[in-house]
Amino acid sequence: MMLKHFNEAIQDATRAIQLDKENTWAYNTRAEAYLQIERYKEAILDATVAIQLDPSDPVGYGTRAEAYRMMGNW
Repeated sequence: MMLKHFNEAIQDATRAIQLDKENTWAYNTRAEAYLQIERYKEAILDATVAIQLDPSDPVGYGTRAEAYRMMGNW
């Protein structure tokens, strides 16, 4: 059941990104959803985009760091 919710979150965030390529919230949301379903590489990619869009927002850094940690790259 939880997997379905994360997949829905990914779909919704993807739609938001399609509407606004600079939507930091959507990239962070999708990165967190990827992290929760253990798709760490995708989480890192989205978190990196979020960081590039808004380097002052700490959310992307935290998500990316957690994804690297879960992959054993820390």
